Amino acid sequence: MKLSQYIYSFLLSMTLSIASYAQSSTDYKLVFDKTDVGSGAIKVRCDFTIDFNGKDSLILDFGGNLEEESVAELSIKSNKVRYDLCPDKKTICFHKNKKDRMKVSMEYVFMNLTSVLMYDNSGAEIWESLYTSSGEFYYPMNRGNIYSGRVRFIVPDSLEVVSSASKNPERWHKIKQMVPFNFAFLDKTLYEKVSIDSERGFDVYQVIGKQADTTRISELKDLTTKAMKWFETKFGESFVNPDLGTYTYPTFVFHEGNSSFNRYNMGFISASQEKFSSYPDIYPLIHEIGHRWFGEYTMFIESGEKGYAFIIETLNEFMTLMCIRDIIGVEEYERIIRKYREEWEKIKGTSLDIHPTEITEINNIPVTYRKGPVMLDEAARKVGYEKFVSSIVDYYKTHKGQRELEFHDIFLNTEGESE
Repeated sequence: MKLSQYIYSFLLSMTLSIASYAQSSTDYKLVFDKTDVGSGAIKVRCDFTIDFNGKDSLILDFGGNLEEESVAELSIKSNKVRYDLCPDKKTICFHKNKKDRMKVSMEYVFMNLTSVLMYDNSGAEIWESLYTSSGEFYYPMNRGNIYSGRVRFIVPDSLEVVSSASKNPERWHKIKQMVPFNFAFLDKTLYEKVSIDSERGFDVYQVIGKQADTTRISELKDLTTKAMKWFETKFGESFVNPDLGTYTYPTFVFHEGNSSFNRYNMGFISASQEKFSSYPDIYPLIHEIGHRWFGEYTMFIESGEKGYAFIIETLNEFMTLMCIRDIIGVEEYERIIRKYREEWEKIKGTSLDIHPTEITEINNIPVTYRKGPVMLDEAARKVGYEKFVSSIVDYYKTHKGQRELEFHDIFLNTEGESE
């Protein structure tokens, strides 16, 4: 098999179904108010404009995992606005009156169940959304459709706001998004902030009394700087990309919430304080940086679809390993690959051992994060690492930001011949 055919059979048979959506919601003016509300709750004022484009209605994502209790005290200012709220579907449908364009002004209290479950009693309240329907949609928008507007926060003096929009969140700031805007509230009495890179502005928040030592902080600066440069060079675009919702270089938030929950949140990265302080390496943070390119905020495939975990996680983990191979060394890379292969061997012959493209949720770690990267490594060894990585980058450039990505077919043909 020729090299070009090999790589195409491996990657480019992933195809898209892209619908044309002419209707839109835009010109957002969002105020998130954290005063006088409890954990996981926020007061929201949301103004935006709908363009029906000749249609009778527009359905937007809106709601959360508490269903009826996610949105409380909903008030829509104009009597001329007709709508149907569907908490079980996490949608709101607006109906046209006479004009194609309609202004909407809403106020309500939103309760974020995901934030409570993941970060309760940690002093960190992180509002993060997902592209998939399992996410929390704390204001009406349409996943995968670009919308723009302005955002600001109102918070008590006891809280610090972390977001990608600005270092001064109480001012109005422009945003351009395809998913809900992510942010966090941190208890100032529990978290300490340090800046580790004046050029890019890497800020680090840690739990007071449990901070990592200066050696680990230096390691974070060095690894982040090198990894950022590697990804930016390979993909040919900066981490900062307002069209994809990243307005600054990342801030790190190390918290005491769910210790298994590392997250890339479009402009800030959240992870376990305990793991950051005590683990022998911090390579998982390279993985989170990589999600700026391969992740749920750029590759819009729905959870439950074939190939979901492979596109969102396995490809990113492989690119993380490629980064380690280049910035740490081949010897370290080979050690990790051997370890991953050993972990894959433990599940061989069991019900868990299925093809990595068959994983439709993030629920099979041995396959998604171990077997998948090992199979990709086998393929890369045959065709050459640089050429294989270039094919993955080309796939990203072709399909980033395109909604309703569907995974039709993919081969992991590790027996093919290359030129």
